[in-house]
Order: sequence, then C-alpha cells, then structure tokens
Amino acid sequence: FLVEPSGNASGQARRGKSDMILVNSSVDGYDYWRLEHNQPSDVYAHHIRRQLQLHGIMVMGQEQPAVAETAVGRLKSLSIEELIIPMGVYSDNFRAEMLYLTLGFEGFDSANYATGQAAILAGLQRIGFPLEGLVPADGSGLSYENRVSPGQLVYILNMLNESKYREILRRMLPVAGESGTLEKRFLEHRARNNLQAKTGTLKSVVSLSGFITTEQGNLLSFSMIANHVKDHDACWQTIERFADLMLDLRLE
Repeated sequence: FLVEPSGNASGQARRGKSDMILVNSSVDGYDYWRLEHNQPSDVYAHHIRRQLQLHGIMVMGQEQPAVAETAVGRLKSLSIEELIIPMGVYSDNFRAEMLYLTLGFEGFDSANYATGQAAILAGLQRIGFPLEGLVPADGSGLSYENRVSPGQLVYILNMLNESKYREILRRMLPVAGESGTLEKRFLEHRARNNLQAKTGTLKSVVSLSGFITTEQGNLLSFSMIANHVKDHDACWQTIERFADLMLDLRLE
C-alpha cells in the first residue's frame, strides 16, 4: 500500500476506494493519520538513531547501504496482545488499519483493502460467524462502506468472552468514566466503572458495544449503533438512558 505524507490529512473521511493512506506528520497521537516517514525502513532507522542518541551515542555521517550479512543485533517486536490492547482502549485507527492490511498480506501475499477484507471474511467463516450483510471495508471502521449489525457484534463479544482470549478482550475495552475513549463519558452515571465498551464515532455515526453488569450482578453484552446522527450529544443521552435500563434489568 502507498503512504502519502500530507499536512492536509486533518479529518477522517476517505474519498473513494483507495489503497493510499494519508499521513499528517505534524501531529502525533492515537489516530489514523499519524506517521512520521514514508517507508518502513525510514521509520526503523529513525527510531534506532533516536534511541542511540538518547543513550549518548551520536550518529554522524551519511547513511550507507547495508552490506554485512552478519547480524549485529536483534529487536523483538511487540506481541499481538501488546499491540491490540491500546488499539482498543484509545481507538488507535492507524494501528487497526495496519493489522487489517497485515492480515491481507498473510493470507494472500498482498497488503491492500481487497485482500484485507477477504482475509477477515475467511477467518470469520472458519469460526462459524454469521456473515450475512457483513462488509469489513477497512480495519479502522472509518469507511462509510463498512456494514455490521449489532447482533453480529454481540455474537463476537460473547464468543471471545467465552474463549481463552477473554482477558485480552476485557483489557482492550475502555472503562466508563475511567479510561480511553470512555474516560469522559458516564462521569455522573451509575454505569461509571461498571461498563466496558468500544466506541465507534464518525460524523454521522455513534456506536457503543461491550459489557455491563446489572444491579442484580448479571453480565450483559450489548451493541448500539446509530446511523444518520445529527446531534451526537442527544445520541449519547439516549445511550445513557439505555444503560440505565440495562442496569435495572432483572433476569430470572
């Protein structure tokens, strides 16, 4: 895929289908557009140089092409677990996009949005996931071409919560009023510190999917998706009222 540095990449909208990722190098943070260099090798060299300098080792002179075949050192990458936990908590769209493209490369030897979608669908089909109507158009969820139902989201939440990945799933989800993208939500609500969920926000979309524990002590999984939203604040007020209903739900 192509990466195009651009100071104009200030929003989330993707204009049409493209394998190009726009990058705003002037801003750093947990978001879709943040990358400092155009090539992976440049990113690697930049961080190596920075770490050397932080330890008092100055790097001088012109860069030379690598010719040695003997390894002079090894760096271990972060594990998938270490990558995806902050991805979920902070809604790190860029990291999600890279994971999506990597899945495409692993499955089809090519990293683009066609192979990413094919890899996602093939993987979900293998575990018996209901695919009807599902369109995983990208990894971040920023494309308006994505299609997923609340029922499908609840299905995957329940399946993961009953699997060996339960602890990772729960650590990926922001806590209401406490962390990540929910840090400033539910601050004066009974659901504070009692609801864990992933947000999904676009200009005209608001969604929340995760878990809540009722006053009776039952764990509920839920998913709410609002399309064609004109007033985000009003939508969140509705979500808070729905959280109240879930908290008061009494199960036999």
